[in-house]
Amino acid sequence: MKNVIVAIALMFTVAAVALADGPGNNQTSSNNVGQNINVKAKLTRGLSMNLVGSNATLDFGTLTLPVTTAPTITPNGQGSVELQIVGDDNSQVTLSGTTSNVTLNNGSATLNFTPNVWGSATTSGASALNSNSVTLGSDGNYYLFVGGKLPSSILTTQATGQYSGQFEITVSYPND
Repeated sequence: MKNVIVAIALMFTVAAVALADGPGNNQTSSNNVGQNINVKAKLTRGLSMNLVGSNATLDFGTLTLPVTTAPTITPNGQGSVELQIVGDDNSQVTLSGTTSNVTLNNGSATLNFTPNVWGSATTSGASALNSNSVTLGSDGNYYLFVGGKLPSSILTTQATGQYSGQFEITVSYPND
């Protein structure tokens, strides 16, 4: 009889432990659990910038000193440089180097150049850039028209000779 009572008591203990681990308690155990993982990828066309035509130099020609009005190359005019940006359709891009003054050198003598850059999503209708952020057209293109000016007063004391320099315009997608 004692063995029967011990066996019944042992069965109740096992049943009580099993119920304590069951539904309704904060403890969970399962042979199969899972977690959803999100996956995403943004595909983009690489950016490129191409020279349109063969003119890659803003050439002011020969100037006779003294200069009393600013020699200017209008961005969409004679002697300007045209660039084509190609990227994702209707994407926003960031430009840099479009407003930085450039120092032209002739030995130890210097002369300042101020770039003037216009832009448009088409090859016509360009206007001055109002910010360093532009939106590519529905075909993924944007055109930059580059000109600029020299100082409005270049005195006869300025060293004569060939002045040259360069500046770089860069384009990038904004960080997402």
